[in-house]
Order: sequence, then structure tokens, then C-alpha cells
Amino acid sequence: MEKRGALELSVNTIVIVVLGITILIIGLAFLDTIKEKLTESAEGAFEELEGRFEELNAKEILTLIPSSFDVEAGKTKQVKVIIANLENSDYGNVVASVESVNPNEAKCLFASTQTGRSKSYNIASGKQVSLDLRVQVGKNSILGDKTCNVMISGNGITEPDTEASLFINVVK
Repeated sequence: MEKRGALELSVNTIVIVVLGITILIIGLAFLDTIKEKLTESAEGAFEELEGRFEELNAKEILTLIPSSFDVEAGKTKQVKVIIANLENSDYGNVVASVESVNPNEAKCLFASTQTGRSKSYNIASGKQVSLDLRVQVGKNSILGDKTCNVMISGNGITEPDTEASLFINVVK
């Protein structure tokens, strides 16, 4: 009888240990998932804050915020296009246009017009205009790098650097 009691005790111990390890593994997996979601949320929040600060302190005539990013196939991402007048004279009839290098895989369109050309703006000296650019990535887009080129033109612009490129990395 003593051997039987010892055997039952050791089987119970093994079952408790196995259950404990299983619960521990499930708990660790749950914590890892929560950590990944918090990290993604924090990165997104920091990117947005960084973009807001850059938006306030434009140092170039044409700024894209962000100028590069990762996006999943089939998703849409929004980018800020900031046109700043850093000269002493006003700009007139300023228009931004965008060209998608791979239009079948990633389309870049201005949110206000739903086309590759923005509305026309008059920008006083020392002021800036912020435009929303939507990047739509096709569901069947090939993974990897895509590019959209943004150009501005208008009266009074003497700055030679009136183009910028947006780099899109399509991920799973």
C-alpha cells in the first residue's frame, strides 16, 4: 500500500508540474503579445509626434513627413507634404504634383483632390501650407521598395530644390 500511495503522489506531482509549466508558457506568450502591441503603438505615437514637430519647424521648401515608411500590401498610409515659403517674397499659384513610379503597386494621390495634382495656393513669406498625401498600396503589390516623387511649382519660387521622393517599403 505504501508503494501505491507513493506512486499516486508522484503522478499527482508530475501532473501539477506539467500544468504549471503549461500555464507559465501561455502566460509568457500572452505577455510577449502585449509587449509587441505596446511597442508598435509607442513607435506610431513617437513618429506622429516627430512629424508634428518637423511640421512646425520646416527648414526646406518641400518636406515630406515621414519621407519613408513601411506599409502592408492592401493598406493606405497618409503622409504630410509641407510647402514652406522661406524667401522674402510671396509665392503665387503654388501647385504640388506627385508621380507614382510603380502606379500599379503604389498610388500616391492628394487627399483634397484625389488626383496627382493639388489645389493652387498662395503662400506669404514665412508661411507654409500642409497637404495630405494618401499612399494606396495594392493587395497584390510585390514586397519591397516603391517610390513616389513630389514636385512643386509656382510664381516666385527661386529655390532650386523643388522635388522630394517618398520611399515606401511594402511588407507582409
